[in-house]
Amino acid sequence: MSKSLYLITILSVVLFNSQTSFGQSLKKELGIDRQQLTNREKTQLVDALRPTYTLTELLCEVDLPRSSYFYHRAVLEAGDKYVEVRQAIADIFQSNYRCYGYRRIHASLTSQSVNIS
Repeated sequence: MSKSLYLITILSVVLFNSQTSFGQSLKKELGIDRQQLTNREKTQLVDALRPTYTLTELLCEVDLPRSSYFYHRAVLEAGDKYVEVRQAIADIFQSNYRCYGYRRIHASLTSQSVNIS
């Protein structure tokens, strides 16, 4: 078995393995096409297999540019910068019987000194 075919087999196994941390975000149907995966999913796949294979081999197999891999990796590590604002909006909405619109929510955020456009 050639090395490329072996990597493709490994990639297929990882795609269908629901035990991985990203297994829930990938499509689990038979005949999955690696070309239809998003770059974020490809990045998660490469990160899962990186201890076993070299980065160059993995990026070549999933057809992901190196710059895109490092971009998506940085975005995944950075997280969401609006977590506190989203939580404040959800709290305002829930505490007012789920009937505040965007104008009232914005006014409540302004009164709480949360600056958001």
